[in-house]
Amino acid sequence: MVETLHCNVSTQRLYATSLRNVSTQRLYATSLRNVSTQRLY
Repeated sequence: MVETLHCNVSTQRLYATSLRNVSTQRLYATSLRNVSTQRLY
């Protein structure tokens, strides 16, 4: 019982980390797009 609970917790941590990575990459892509847009002007 405890092992499966621990496994669930680590899975949730991995999921939260991957979600954070995705949002960070989105922010990074948006800032890159902003920079390239400023270069155009």
